[in-house]
This record gives sequence, structure tokens and C-alpha cells, in this order.
Amino acid sequence: MRRSFAVIFLGLIVGACLADQDSSPQTILKTQKVNAGGHQLNMLIGGEGTPAVIFESGIGSDLTSWSAVQGDIARFATTVSYDRAGLGKSEPSKQRRTARQIALDLHLALQAAGIKPPYVLVGHSLGGILVRVFADMYSAEVAGMVLVDPSQEAFDDWLRAHPVRQPMLDPKGDTAEHPKGRPLPRVDESQEWATYRRQARAAKVPPGIPVILLTALNDRRPAEMQKTWVEKHEEWIAKVPRGRHIKVENSGHYIQVDHPQVVIDAVKEVVTQSRQP
Repeated sequence: MRRSFAVIFLGLIVGACLADQDSSPQTILKTQKVNAGGHQLNMLIGGEGTPAVIFESGIGSDLTSWSAVQGDIARFATTVSYDRAGLGKSEPSKQRRTARQIALDLHLALQAAGIKPPYVLVGHSLGGILVRVFADMYSAEVAGMVLVDPSQEAFDDWLRAHPVRQPMLDPKGDTAEHPKGRPLPRVDESQEWATYRRQARAAKVPPGIPVILLTALNDRRPAEMQKTWVEKHEEWIAKVPRGRHIKVENSGHYIQVDHPQVVIDAVKEVVTQSRQP
């Protein structure tokens, strides 16, 4: 009898320990081709709940740049990553690849896929500029933003005035190096860099939304360039009423690859804040 009670007691302890662990099953993400006004965009969609989290990749990158974080974020929200026109498995577009045109493409594709607003926008590098332009164009539909080591037009202004030779950097101010194994892009998105910068400068952050900006502190830039990169991030986020700046130690430009949990936590924080009345 005593042995039976001991076994039962041990079983209760083990059960309690397992209950404390995150035992939720991995969310299934499915790809689908969606019409974006004349060309098909490749989207990876999964999860449920509002707001929907929309990922925008860096220059020349496809949706695989979010592989380390999308599945986990899909456990608490609807998620959408995608390949911009002419990248990954998406068809090319006949329209110029300006930031406003990219935002229009994405908006049309989200409507066609049945992904309703509000949206939390997550942009890496060039994607940080693109989501800011999207948020300005569709301000009523945006509930928050997470900017992952984003490109910044003020930094580009400084870079043009202080040219620094650095092979691994794109001369227009974005990191050109891609994670190992990623195919080279079929479209040279850097051709519209001046337009991206101009349209981002004119874009306004929708009032009242939470914004988190993540800055990588260990990217392989010259010291002066890295210092300015951080300073320009600080200056920009300081002007956002509900903005928060997080500096990520020991991370290169792809924070979502080097420290995915930092990105997951930032997105969860913004999603949680956006759900509050």
C-alpha cells in the first residue's frame, strides 16, 4: 500500500513538472501563391489570432531569413512572411521596386490571402524602411512595429559624407552579406535605394502604436561606422512616443539568426501591447 502511494505521489510530481513546460505543438506553416495585382507572391502563413504579424526581409533576402523565429511567433499570433516580387519563389513585377510599390504589393497580397488587419510589422534591415512606408500608407491598419537592425536614411546621409571602404558592406548603407547557403537574389533591389530613402524620410509612424527597435552591436563594421549606426537608431527611436530601443550584444546584422529569442520576445511584447484597450 505504501509503495502504491509513493508511485502515485511521484507520478503527480512528474506530471506537475511537465505541465510547467511549453508543450504546445509546433504550429504548421503553409506556403501559398497570392496575387498582388498581376504577379504572384510566395507567402508562408501560419498561426492564428489578431493582430497578424507580417515579416519584411532585408535587401535581396527571401522569407527564409525568418525561419528561426516565425514558427515560435505563430504559437501566439497569425504570421506571414513572404518573398518580394522577383525574389525567392515570387514572380517578378513590371512595376518599379519603390518602397511604396512594395507596400502596395504586400497590401494587395494580404487582402487576397484573407489576412485582415490590424498588423504588427516586423522589418529587418531594408525591411525596416519598407514597413515604415507601409505603416504610413495604411496607418489605420497598423498596430505596432518591430525594427530589426533597420536601415536608416540618416545613417545613409552620414555614410555619403564619410565614405568608408568595407568590402562586406553595400555602398548604400546596408549589409550585403547573406547567411550561408542563401541563393543570390534575382532582382537588384539596391537600384531604388535613393527612392527608398526619400519615401522613408517622408513616412510618419502612426500615432500611439508601440515600436521596438533592435540594434546589433557586433556587426562587422568599422568602429566609427558602427558608432554612428547606433547613434542614428537612438535619435530616430527617441522621437517615437511609444518607442523602445534594445541594444543586442554579441549579435551581427541578422539578429533573428544570431539571437532569435530576442526578436521573438520583442514581437510578443508589441503584440501584447497592441491587444490592450
